[in-house]
Amino acid sequence: MKNGKTRTQRVKVLANGKYKFVKNSGSRSTKTTKKVTKRRTKRVPRRRAKRRRRIKSKKIPILPLAGLGVALAKPIENALAGDYKGALAELGARFTGYNYQSQVFDPKYALMNGYLPVVAGSIGSKVATKLGVNRALGKIPMIGKYIKL
Repeated sequence: MKNGKTRTQRVKVLANGKYKFVKNSGSRSTKTTKKVTKRRTKRVPRRRAKRRRRIKSKKIPILPLAGLGVALAKPIENALAGDYKGALAELGARFTGYNYQSQVFDPKYALMNGYLPVVAGSIGSKVATKLGVNRALGKIPMIGKYIKL
């Protein structure tokens, strides 16, 4: 309230005729009312719903593994034939370009036979994801659960 004093006040007239201003109380009745005490109820805290976290199953990326399989096909073939030194030399030549048996460095051989199939498989996998092939495979019951391109 500012200086305007807009609040209305109650006036009590005294026995000698003077006015006494009294504060506004909540009730104007002269009757005394009994206070009824409310029973306090115990507040039960609400339980929060637990968050269920799904663990995604690991899916096998087919195209990058196919590219790696193409890059490792010749060294595995040599190893299965029993030529382990030749298999290691071929593996090194496919990924570094240097064949230590013939002591020749050929980076084009490494690019074409080692890195190109792996990179092509990875790019193919990325393209298949963008085109929605993996989403379509996911709708197939058993295949979509474990395989992605």
